[in-house]
Amino acid sequence: MNIATGLLPAVGFAMLITMIWSRKVAPFFFLGYVLFAYLNMDMLGIAIVGGIFGIVMFIIMNEIRKNKSNMGVANDEEF
Repeated sequence: MNIATGLLPAVGFAMLITMIWSRKVAPFFFLGYVLFAYLNMDMLGIAIVGGIFGIVMFIIMNEIRKNKSNMGVANDEEF
């Protein structure tokens, strides 16, 4: 029973990884691991860093979409 309880967190972590793993999520997973393992940040600090990255990416993606849509309108007006 002691061995099974020791393996339970690893099994749960593996199930979580298989459910959320994709090429889009992998860099953030490894970034969180590095922040936790090597920089000794706590979970709240990692969550705050993740939130900041999310907000910055949202702003950048909205600017890219806005610029693409403006370029499409300008190209249509020329013809």
